[in-house]
Amino acid sequence: MLRTITFVSAGALIAAVPATASAAPRSGQDGVPLPVSWTPPAQVNRTPTGVLADQVPVRPAPRSGASVQSLVCDTTQSGTQPWFAMDRYAISDRTELLVNRYSGNAVITDRALTVKGTGLNMSVDAVYNSANLTRGGAFGTFWTVSGGPDVKLVIYPDPDRRIVLYDPTGYCAEFTKNDDGSYATPSGMHATLTKLPDGKYALSQDSSGETKLFTGDGRLFSQADRNGHTITYRYNASDGTLASITDTQGRVTTTTYGNSRITAVTDPAGVTAGAYGYDGNGHLTKITNRNGDSMNFGLDANGRITTLTTTLGRSYTLSYDAGGRVTQVTEPNYGGVASVTGYAYGSGTTTVTDPNGHKSTYTFDDGGRQTKATDALGHSRNQGWSAHGDVNSLTDATGNSVTYDYDPLNNLKGGKLPTGATMSAGYTDTAHPHLPTQVADFSGNKVNSTYDKAGNVTKVHSDALNADVASYEYSTGLVTKSTDGNGHATTYGYDTAGNLTTVTPPLPLKPTTYTYDSLSRVTSVTDGNGVKLVYGYDKLDHVVSVAKADGTGLAAYTYDQTGNRTVATTAGATLTNSYERRLLTRVVRTAGTGSQTATYHYDQAGNVTAVDDPTGWIYYGYDAADRLTSVKDQANTTTTYGYDNSDHRTSATLPGGSTETIGVDKSGRQTGITVKNSAGSTLLSTSYRYTKPDGTDTGQVQSRTDSTGTADNTYDGFGRLTKAGGRTYAYDNAGNITAGDGRTYTVNDADQMTKIDTITAGYDGAGNLTTTNPGGDAHYSDTNQLTSVTSSSGTLFSGSYDTLDQTQAASITERVGSGDVTHVFTRTALGISRTVDNGAATTYAHDVDGNLTGLVDAAGKHHNAITDYQGSVLALVDDTGVVTATYTYTPYGFNTGITGPAGSANRLRWLGSYQLASSEYLTGYRHYNPAYARFTQPDPTGQENNAYAYGKGDPINHSDPNGDYGFADLGQDIGSYAGGAMGVALGAAICAGTAGAGCLIGAVSAGVIFGGVGGGAGALIGGGDSGKVRDGFISGAIGGGLGALGGGGWKLLKRFISR
Repeated sequence: MLRTITFVSAGALIAAVPATASAAPRSGQDGVPLPVSWTPPAQVNRTPTGVLADQVPVRPAPRSGASVQSLVCDTTQSGTQPWFAMDRYAISDRTELLVNRYSGNAVITDRALTVKGTGLNMSVDAVYNSANLTRGGAFGTFWTVSGGPDVKLVIYPDPDRRIVLYDPTGYCAEFTKNDDGSYATPSGMHATLTKLPDGKYALSQDSSGETKLFTGDGRLFSQADRNGHTITYRYNASDGTLASITDTQGRVTTTTYGNSRITAVTDPAGVTAGAYGYDGNGHLTKITNRNGDSMNFGLDANGRITTLTTTLGRSYTLSYDAGGRVTQVTEPNYGGVASVTGYAYGSGTTTVTDPNGHKSTYTFDDGGRQTKATDALGHSRNQGWSAHGDVNSLTDATGNSVTYDYDPLNNLKGGKLPTGATMSAGYTDTAHPHLPTQVADFSGNKVNSTYDKAGNVTKVHSDALNADVASYEYSTGLVTKSTDGNGHATTYGYDTAGNLTTVTPPLPLKPTTYTYDSLSRVTSVTDGNGVKLVYGYDKLDHVVSVAKADGTGLAAYTYDQTGNRTVATTAGATLTNSYERRLLTRVVRTAGTGSQTATYHYDQAGNVTAVDDPTGWIYYGYDAADRLTSVKDQANTTTTYGYDNSDHRTSATLPGGSTETIGVDKSGRQTGITVKNSAGSTLLSTSYRYTKPDGTDTGQVQSRTDSTGTADNTYDGFGRLTKAGGRTYAYDNAGNITAGDGRTYTVNDADQMTKIDTITAGYDGAGNLTTTNPGGDAHYSDTNQLTSVTSSSGTLFSGSYDTLDQTQAASITERVGSGDVTHVFTRTALGISRTVDNGAATTYAHDVDGNLTGLVDAAGKHHNAITDYQGSVLALVDDTGVVTATYTYTPYGFNTGITGPAGSANRLRWLGSYQLASSEYLTGYRHYNPAYARFTQPDPTGQENNAYAYGKGDPINHSDPNGDYGFADLGQDIGSYAGGAMGVALGAAICAGTAGAGCLIGAVSAGVIFGGVGGGAGALIGGGDSGKVRDGFISGAIGGGLGALGGGGWKLLKRFISR
């Protein structure tokens, strides 16, 4: 198994509360008993202890000359950097272990505390580094604290001409003084070190503008965002140890010492956030968190950690060679067997043996940068590096390369796909030379950005539209107004501390308001309908309760000592989850007197090998590279899969012998699907072209050919679909469809469709579609969950749900013709596994990515599903090789044709989403109406610039099957191409400089509950330093390493249990 570099994003580490759009159970039911929550005192500590960094006695500078040359940073890679090849082991939601594949260095990070702030969050972490035998820090040998004395500059006098930076993970880097007095940035870093007139030193991150300020002798004084929101460190004057930290809102966290080591961290509420115990040699052996849960460490003779045992008694073990490199990581038992990963080091290579015994080999250059990864099947992927240490090429196992170009300031300026499409970024703002002023995507669509003095984006302009598609105003670095492309403004209000308190959108939408406790945790959200939700937390910032303003309980949650949610109770159902390690193994749904159980089985590497629920068993097989090779479904039929050497799925053999061949181009994009029966006769053929008629490669599908002919696509200069075959579409500057499929749309200032041809529509204050005429009236729970639709003829729709949102419908009754049909759903983390429609059951099977593989209809007949690159079902083929259903759709998902005897039996259609008889799709957090080509409720995450539009106006190349964020199917969106460095770098640049509401504002307001939605965007939403934002983009992508993230199915499982 090839493992990829992954980090915990800031969003994953910050408590999140459910969105106002994340709804309550049906109204009229008894309230849920609420657990006791923890509330910090209204008045918190605001009195710092200790002295400022520049008041601590000056440390003597190191001596210059040959005697200090041994202190020069070497290339053994200690600590963490985004380009290091690291394997990640998640221990809890607060603790993780990273192992460097090149150096064998182990890094453990335990988060004692995170206090949300304005611009920056304040966190206190204890960080273990197995190479810190001689360094150590505030927690003793091998351990450092994330801020304060262990983040420092060592300043060498001339003639050494160098300054060495030490970060809390144990990484060090050398800045060499240039002849003009400036300092050269070390390879791999994107930060500038400057000596200030007052003698202090400023280390500024290039794109985010976050700055760490050091005293003249190298002690960390403060850190601030680009707008001056500052965290300040104070020290004990006698010995320079950390005394207190003042966050951006003036709250103070303090430390207690014993024998020159931190023994306690006390948060602003006066609670011990972390307690630290030591053995007789002064080595850290125990950490106790704010909830009283302890983690214990076993040590070798040198003090290195050999065992880590959680409060639950689960032990992780580390083995080292004579040089201190990790040779083995043993994770707690799964199924009674420990999972062991082995590391063997050669000359410039490391061989990693995964828990299944499969060996992957990684090759490194002299600087420790990973240049090659060879999986257990012998397939190799390569990456090249620029002189500065940035990835400049990625080459897959079939020899196709993505290339990247950088300007003299090491900004990403361009990239090229193997098929020829190019993107570019320009940087012309001399005051902010690392912020992109123009970005052109792989189809040549350009946007230009301007910035204020601090580097906040003020305007995003589209040349093609000749319009400003977004603009922003600020006060003290906080967004006070955002204006869309139609000139309609949303305003934002804050309390004196800088917490967002009010979002006032364009009329007729009504304001949403937020309240906070003294630690800036959201305590209530009042939506545009005036409905107030109240949130309760435990001491570790997990949401434990959601209630109405009158105290009626809507939901209660419990967690185990490693942060796994174990019980979720609503008025509709109780979901009880079981785990081994961090792996979800069982979910028991209890509703009334009945219960259902879904059980998940894994191999030792964490791949899902089987799921059993009331519909039966589904088995999953994998090859040595952890690629899914077979699915054996509830009907005991097996589908097998084939791949090319670059891990693109290229074939499937269906039960009965029919075959599916999937074409893939050099950029990894699907170019066609051909299905043949066992006799070789073609049953279905669809192909896609990405080049324009003149042969220019692009990042968007330019045509689609199937049995009905060829449909050519055209797009406007903002990337929006304007023509698909004979269908045409038009948009306004805010992204609303104004015309499409022969229909005309009227949209109000709040981007709500109020009229489509002769149909009129109305909305409530929270933005939910409430009326259509002709049609009916939609009714929602107090927290915006669709519960019923009524008309003069009666009830047209009624729904109930298991969770606090619409992602897990329990049952839906809808009017079909003159009668009613009730749909009862059974689901696993991989998707709907059964629907019972007025007593007729259909069973569904999915692969580990959630794609439909087949179904058994109510008559007991098995059908195989043929899906496209978006997961939309194109056809059903039975086990004799006969096409039993075909499905065609408009680009926006409207059914234009359903044929075949099994056509109506399958309700999982466009995007693999369940389609109601009314034609609406159940797309996760909100419903989608393909006739309107938009969602019926606003974006719950707040990350979309248009709250109702689908797929950024490009439904052919973007999809949003969960109703939370439209992402690029073919990888040309920011942060997504092949999991590659281009996406990482450009994604960070765009969110830092051009994304506007999508990355900076929207999710702060409506999506305060999602915390970590969208990786790096989630980190920006929650605050945190630029490193955490960067890690959010890197998570799950390529950073220092190459390869696919192991553990088939885990991403869907994680999404499933967090709802």
